[in-house]
Amino acid sequence: MACVQRFMDTAELLYIQLDESGRVTACNPYAAQVIGGAIIGEHWFERFVPEDARAALLAGFRQTMSSRQPALPANARHEILTRGGERRQVCWNVAFDGDRLDWVGADVTEAHRLQMALESSMRAAQEASASKSRYVAQMSHELRTPLNSIIGFSDIMRGELFGPMPEAYREYSDLIHRSAHHLHRLIDDILDMAKIEASKLDLAWAEAGLGDLVDEALALVSGQAMEERVILRRLDSANPRLKVDPLRAEQVLVNILSNAIKFAPGTTVAIAITSDAAGHHVVVADRGIGMTADEIRHAVQPFNQTAAGEVRRRGAGSGLGLPLARSLMELHGGSLAIGSERGLGTTVTLTFPAEPPPA
Repeated sequence: MACVQRFMDTAELLYIQLDESGRVTACNPYAAQVIGGAIIGEHWFERFVPEDARAALLAGFRQTMSSRQPALPANARHEILTRGGERRQVCWNVAFDGDRLDWVGADVTEAHRLQMALESSMRAAQEASASKSRYVAQMSHELRTPLNSIIGFSDIMRGELFGPMPEAYREYSDLIHRSAHHLHRLIDDILDMAKIEASKLDLAWAEAGLGDLVDEALALVSGQAMEERVILRRLDSANPRLKVDPLRAEQVLVNILSNAIKFAPGTTVAIAITSDAAGHHVVVADRGIGMTADEIRHAVQPFNQTAAGEVRRRGAGSGLGLPLARSLMELHGGSLAIGSERGLGTTVTLTFPAEPPPA
């Protein structure tokens, strides 16, 4: 008993003992410290329990004393009032000592405040994210409307529907057309990223040939490859069938091929398909500038760009290509892996699962 008494006198735990009427008959120094002075002889429930909780706790205490069975669950949390009027959160355990009831509690006020602050911060972050998503969606719509008009009128000019144009104007109309389509793609990427972050992008599952999707993506980036003097080389004719969202899978392939072309001008970009028990893999390898491990970690974060020098000056894009591709692969239940070394090139491996993830 002496050891227990020494422990209760030194531990940062509140210890109080109540008689059958609810008055304090004993307490340890820490309880007196937290409450703000001597409490022996005081009626615990009338003096140190907040009024809004007093009736329920007093009823539980009386039931406990009459039945000799604790009516409060272990680690029950309720507030106490200090002499200064401060409300503090305490987790209590109770046990009988003869005809008296011992209460031992841990003051968890600071932990409770931290938890409430964390929950408040999380709610604020969720509200900010939702506001951002709404703003991005609205701005994307506002930007798309005039862009569609610009693209349409540039198509009319390029087709010379109202008569021939001087050569210089044909070049200008081509530039307007390419620039408008570039902005349209950037807006689409930003909107897709916002939908993914808000968990509002749904895939339209369908069966497709992976080789067919690769061929379509190669055709879509062939113009960019010609401008950059890049040779696109498919190393096989495999065409495994799988369940994907064909539009989104093609979007991933185009993003990865476009990146490879952009950062490997004047070289060769190779693409191959392999399959194993883990699923189907599309490997895109280039001999471009490559990346360090730190640059790879940086590149897969939205809006980050790692390339410097001439490539950046010629337009490194929005910094959404790799993050968006990785997120779309994860929605497919797959993965995107990057292996790279500065000066030696980059290899990106896209893995599609043999079976789509459960809905």
